[in-house]
Amino acid sequence: MNELVHDGWRSRRGVARSALLERLDRLAALGREIRPQIDVRSPEATRLLGILVRASEAACDEHATQVLADLERMLLSLAKDLPDSYRRRLAKALPALAPRSSATLLEDFLEAPDPEQPLIVLDTETTGLVAGECQVIEVYALRVQDGQPGVDELHRLVLLEPGARVDATALAVNGMDPYSAEHLRDAVSLHQVIEELDAWIGNGATIVAHNASFDRRMLEADARRVGLELCRAKWFCTKLWAQALQRRGAMPAIGARLADLCAHFGIVQADAHRAKGDVEATLAVFDALRRVDEAYEEAQRAEQTRGLVLAPPTKVEPKSKKKGRAA
Repeated sequence: MNELVHDGWRSRRGVARSALLERLDRLAALGREIRPQIDVRSPEATRLLGILVRASEAACDEHATQVLADLERMLLSLAKDLPDSYRRRLAKALPALAPRSSATLLEDFLEAPDPEQPLIVLDTETTGLVAGECQVIEVYALRVQDGQPGVDELHRLVLLEPGARVDATALAVNGMDPYSAEHLRDAVSLHQVIEELDAWIGNGATIVAHNASFDRRMLEADARRVGLELCRAKWFCTKLWAQALQRRGAMPAIGARLADLCAHFGIVQADAHRAKGDVEATLAVFDALRRVDEAYEEAQRAEQTRGLVLAPPTKVEPKSKKKGRAA
């Protein structure tokens, strides 16, 4: 039976497949490799499997076009949580991901913040994972100067733009309802939020976020949606920092989700998956990771010093005297 199904699939595709179907084949093969890397019980894994089934059934360019678009968006949304090797392969396969490929990811999000400039700890809540389709519906940002959070904060609920995609799974996680009377009463337009946030961040500050590439991608896409552009601030990612410290052996391999790190450091994560609660947790994790990093560097320096002290002195051989010429 499997042989017949496979033969039927080959006959539908035909021998001379178009370039579009060939691209769909290659991307679907990569998707099948990626699927075991994510939680098979998650909604994302279920959606990816459905798209892969549709990809296997696509028999002409008309069908393949939509399936390919869905598969590209799906893989793009998964890229942030994949190992570096898969992110590199996706960066080559998906032009939209190339500017955020793993080759530049650490450069973009792990450059040390300027201690003379303030930090902006930020989090967004969204209607889904796909930038440009889904939308930010909550923003909270807190300004930190000299390591101390102040009272300077920005908190906004955001009205949905026409055509914005709403994923029920995302709303189930953050518990928000952008159609509720409370939200509609307190929310302001996306255009106003982007303008306010851009002016409030200002120049020179570093934005700190957990999974910063996601927040930046969503905010930049929403800015474009309303004809604006965010300031070119530097971003720093606590998730990538935790992963880097774990790879170096500076801390146990506990995972890099915000909940995992809060549990490891004994941080109470109040109001998880809402923007203000996640900002407070991210700031606490940032401080904890900084202490881990400093302790690890100090231990490395002490080990190097100890090696120098214990190393035996180099024996210097006396120079032999040259014999004089015979008389």
